[in-house]
Amino acid sequence: AKATWTFIKAMLETGNVDRIYLDQSLINVLRRYARLQEGLTAEEVDRIFPPPGTPKVWSMTGVVQHVAGHRNHLHLRVLCDDGQQSQ
Repeated sequence: AKATWTFIKAMLETGNVDRIYLDQSLINVLRRYARLQEGLTAEEVDRIFPPPGTPKVWSMTGVVQHVAGHRNHLHLRVLCDDGQQSQ
């Protein structure tokens, strides 16, 4: 969890992340890690990761979103200089 969180945090700090796709089982681990080990507040965690039980992907506000089949890798969608999405 530490290495993945360190990577995600570094990417978020760039300000150029649109979305990060990851399996929910890993999202749950990272939520706990960020809260307990990194000291983020519940609100900070919810801004990064979708709150548990969010029913629809398109209504999620978190940057890190569940996508099935992403248990051993993640996809990072970044914003280009003109604000457009890129992969």
